[in-house]
Amino acid sequence: MSIILNEEQSKIVQYEGDKFLSVQAGPGSGKTRVVVEKVKYMVNTLGVKPESFLIITFSTKAADELKERLIDGNIPASDVQKMHISTIHSFCLDILEKTGTVGLDVVADDGKLGLFIKKHISDLGFDNEFYLRGNYWIGKVIEKYDDFSKFNVDTEGLVEYLEKTFPVDKEYVEFVHKYMEENDGEFPIDDANDKVFKESYKNAKYIQMAKSYPIYLELLEKENSIDYNQMQIKSLEKMNEGYMPPIPIS
Repeated sequence: MSIILNEEQSKIVQYEGDKFLSVQAGPGSGKTRVVVEKVKYMVNTLGVKPESFLIITFSTKAADELKERLIDGNIPASDVQKMHISTIHSFCLDILEKTGTVGLDVVADDGKLGLFIKKHISDLGFDNEFYLRGNYWIGKVIEKYDDFSKFNVDTEGLVEYLEKTFPVDKEYVEFVHKYMEENDGEFPIDDANDKVFKESYKNAKYIQMAKSYPIYLELLEKENSIDYNQMQIKSLEKMNEGYMPPIPIS
């Protein structure tokens, strides 16, 4: 079946420049179709070897669909099998396993990360004025750890900035400690009318999130666990050290 591409899509498929080509497109714009046609063009017209392809998707379902569409597009199944088509996390985990980082417990989705954080809540310093009440704040911790990883945040510098700019009131700290001592460790209700206490309640938690991030990384190492961000960071480190993944990767 003949695939009709618009002018812009055709330019992408036939691009042979020396620089990387970055294409941004929204849902339903034909990204998968263009990827399939690009691969077909490179294999059939340019003679690129199938085993040199690395095609990354966001889900296993998308990876399987790509393989099927390539085969339907008259690329032999044997050639498609030589290509590495997978999710980014499958690709990274394979690198780590092949470079000796084995037996990793992947704590990736919010559910597993939430359980990991709850398990180590005291180790991470979330007690007294830093106490986390409810799943909302667990979610905020996961969100901030994600940001710290993605943007390589200097958390030590961030802590210094937060403590200067968003301080925690001493009276609030004394109030929390006294209340918890008198109420068997129960944290005071956080919707008090005192504006200063409300601000301190939030500030304390965000400060501790930044303080606890290095501890979080140490705990992952100690328990031979890894999250998605660290999986990508460590895989990139291996490749920067000279490791090249064998193709194909199972």
